[in-house]
Amino acid sequence: MHDLNIRGYGRLHIGGQERPLHWGTYQARTYCELAGIELDAYQQAVADLFSQGGLTATVALSGLVYSALRAGSRRDGQEPDFTPDDVLFWVDEADAAELGKAFAVLAALAPPPADVPGKPAGPKPRATKS
Repeated sequence: MHDLNIRGYGRLHIGGQERPLHWGTYQARTYCELAGIELDAYQQAVADLFSQGGLTATVALSGLVYSALRAGSRRDGQEPDFTPDDVLFWVDEADAAELGKAFAVLAALAPPPADVPGKPAGPKPRATKS
C-alpha cells in the first residue's frame, strides 16, 4: 500500500473490499484502450461524460473507475483481481458517496481556475514597444 499523499492516488471501498486507485497516465491509457479511443480524445471523452446522463454515462463512468482501479493495483505492484465487467456491476451497486471519493481524487488533479485569489493566472503579458 502506498502513502495516500501520492498525487492521483486514493482508496475506494468497492467490490467488497478497499482497493487502491490511481488517476494518471497509466489510467488514461487503460481507459482509452477499453473505450477504443485515441489518447488525444481522452480529455474530451471525460468532459463529455460529465455533461451526459443516462446509461451511456454510467458505462463510461464504469470504464473510468475500472481504469483507475487497474492503475492503482499496478501502482501497488499487484495484478488486478477484477475485470471491466466486475466493475460495471460494482458501480451499479456502489454507494454514491463512496464513488464520489474516486472522483474527488481526480478533481484534485485539476489546476485551479485563473481567478482564484493568490494563484497565478498564467504568464504576464509582454510589454509592447510604442
